[in-house]
Parts: sequence; structure tokens; C-alpha cells
Amino acid sequence: MIVAGSVSYLLSAFSAVLVGIFLSFRMGAGMPNLGGGYEIDAIIIAILGGALFGYAAIHIASTAIAALLLAMMGNFFNLIEVSWSVQSILKIVVLFIGFIPIFIKGASAQSLGIAGLVLGILSVIGGWIPLVNYFTWVLAVIGIALSAIARKNAAQANEPTGVATAGLALSIIGLVIPALRLIYVVRWLF
Repeated sequence: MIVAGSVSYLLSAFSAVLVGIFLSFRMGAGMPNLGGGYEIDAIIIAILGGALFGYAAIHIASTAIAALLLAMMGNFFNLIEVSWSVQSILKIVVLFIGFIPIFIKGASAQSLGIAGLVLGILSVIGGWIPLVNYFTWVLAVIGIALSAIARKNAAQANEPTGVATAGLALSIIGLVIPALRLIYVVRWLF
């Protein structure tokens, strides 16, 4: 009698063999460390595959869609000649964005408000640091989303909304600062 765990291990091993054969054909050589660096991609695909259907169960279709989206993102970055290290950082950002639904489901309005406030503070401070300010808009957008959800949940539960409001305001300011700096740089160049 075959148990469900054995079938999943067999399917995983079969998929690994297919990927190994595909990569060997693509590279024109068989190397033992050819798949190095794909571990983070597998983790991102598993997390996003669960995120598409609410983490109740990870389905094969949602995992395939997540793999397709990650491959399209990688191909897009390769076409616009983004370096490998920047692509890795952007994949980590996608991974953190995939964790947001898990965090939001089990979090109280107060903890979401605090998270939004912290992200707002980090985005305001990071907005003034050269080179870091190009990435702080991501923190600001996530801070706006968390603070807005916290305000809505706190208002429904008749709880105070001060922390969430402060997080929302700081996140909006943290989004405006890099935009103004970008406008200044573009205006200075032209």
C-alpha cells in the first residue's frame, strides 16, 4: 500500500530529475553543482503558491502559477539587464511580500499598526540615505497597506487607531520623499 507521503516524495524526485535533465541540456554539460542558487526560488515558489489560495492548502496549480510568475520576473530582469545580485534582492522582497498574508491573518490591529509605524519610520529615514532611498518606497507601500488594514480593523473593533494613523502618515511621507528625490535627480539631469 502506497501512502500519500511516498507519492509526494516520488513526484518531487521525478520533478528534480526532469529539472536536472532540462538544465543539463540548456547548459550543454552535466555539472553536480548546476542547480546551486535555485534554493531561494523554490522557497519563494512554495510560499507564493500557498499565498494564491489563502494558505489553507498548497495546490499544484497555484504552485505552477507562482513558478511561472517568478520565471517571467527573472526573464524580464534579464531582458532589461538587471544584475544577478539586484535580482536576488528583488526576489527576497517578493518573498517578504508573500509572507504578508500570513502575518495579516493572525495579527491584531495593534500589531499591524505597530508594523506599519515601524515601516513608515524606516521609509522616512531611508528616504534620505543615498542609494538606499531607491528601495525605501517598497517599505512605504507595505507600511501604507498594513496601516490601512490596522485602521480598518481597529475601527471595527472600537479600538484606538492612533498608532495605525501615525504609521499611515509616516508611510505616505516615506513614499513622497523618494519620489521628490527622483524628480530632483531627473530635473537635474535634464
